[in-house]
Amino acid sequence: MSENVREVLELAFFDIFGREPDKVHIPEWNQWRDREIRFKRFLDTGAYVNAALMLVPEGWQCSIVIFSDGSSEAVLTDDRVNPVRLNDIERMGDSPALAIAQAALAAKGTGDE
Repeated sequence: MSENVREVLELAFFDIFGREPDKVHIPEWNQWRDREIRFKRFLDTGAYVNAALMLVPEGWQCSIVIFSDGSSEAVLTDDRVNPVRLNDIERMGDSPALAIAQAALAAKGTGDE
């Protein structure tokens, strides 16, 4: 299962942050590369929840509920946009990392990152 989680997180990373940008735009490339290096270090050490949290849009809050069967729910809230919490993004997953990744992918198109 851990190989599948890693693969899903890697695909989510590229979906959210894109593939490696052209090196012609050095500041943009440096920022992307720094983020990728940190992300892969988390993956290499099996810190999948930490890697998944890197996918959460900046300024958003993430809450995780872990159920007794091992499944999880991640709730992302952007309090800057809607403090009433009507636009929370809730996603279930087989693990906390997968739930966070699914919620982050859903949040990708909902606001300014």
